Amino acid sequence: MVNRSGLIEFSITKDSIKNRQLFSDFTPKGKPGQSNGYIKTVKLNDRILVISKSQRDTTKFSAMTLINLTDKKYFQMAWNIQDTLTNDIETLIQIHKNDRRQLFGYYVFSEHYVDSLKRMKSIDSLSLADFKKYLTVYLDKIKLTEKDAEKYNTGYLSGFTYNFQLISQSLYDIGFNPLQNTMTIDPVYKKYYEDPEVKNILDNAKQK
Repeated sequence: MVNRSGLIEFSITKDSIKNRQLFSDFTPKGKPGQSNGYIKTVKLNDRILVISKSQRDTTKFSAMTLINLTDKKYFQMAWNIQDTLTNDIETLIQIHKNDRRQLFGYYVFSEHYVDSLKRMKSIDSLSLADFKKYLTVYLDKIKLTEKDAEKYNTGYLSGFTYNFQLISQSLYDIGFNPLQNTMTIDPVYKKYYEDPEVKNILDNAKQK
């Protein structure tokens, strides 16, 4: 999973959820990883629930929600799910069954797909035409997610984390390596920000 300062290694074993922070070269950062147990997984039509005891109140249950598991390249960990705690698992499952919203979330890439990501187009080769295409995809994602957040009064992470997720996802969607950080993204913006057409795209986006 891409982070603005590196990567996060994320795995679900048969009984726990594990994660640890990595540098951009995939070496571990100094912080120890985290591991949390879960009770069960439940497959619904459009999502998989990973159900565990709530860390805030261990007498209640909560669920991490996984979406878009249609291939082995990646799945998404939904971030616009309301933080729902229930007294029993069946109630939690029913709440998710009744949820019909479009879900958005982190891209969690498969370890078997990482080499393919590295072989995608390099961000250094991003032309002005590519950057304008990227901006269009990125701004569409902003529009969709902000509309959802406003309608359902749900917040998306911190502003920096949310924004960088959309940057990485937009690069991937147009065929460029999404494994980036602020050190690689910032120079691209500086390179094209003063272009009149880019300014026009951004100005039009602000007016909508």
